[in-house]
Amino acid sequence: MIALDQLKIDLRSYLSVHPDMDLLIPFRKNQRGTFGPTKEISMRSTLSGVIAEYIDKKYGVEGVLKLLNCGAGEANYFEVTQSLADINTVNFNARIRDLLAK
Repeated sequence: MIALDQLKIDLRSYLSVHPDMDLLIPFRKNQRGTFGPTKEISMRSTLSGVIAEYIDKKYGVEGVLKLLNCGAGEANYFEVTQSLADINTVNFNARIRDLLAK
């Protein structure tokens, strides 16, 4: 298993070469093989991990449970990420890049 810290390093490196990439597109498509050491690496899983890590640091288990129990669908997911991490479809790129920079 590849640790989230390593995936974040790989993603930062990829984004340094592709600075204009709209991260919401591969997130929505659950695109795999865009970056990282293997073709199985999922952009959605990696970015969700970055968001979950932030929520865990800020709110602990209670916040992560809210995220995990948000229900199916993008609208439910972004409703929870908006309330816990100020992440929505409009500011997705900026907020993810901010989190990756930390």
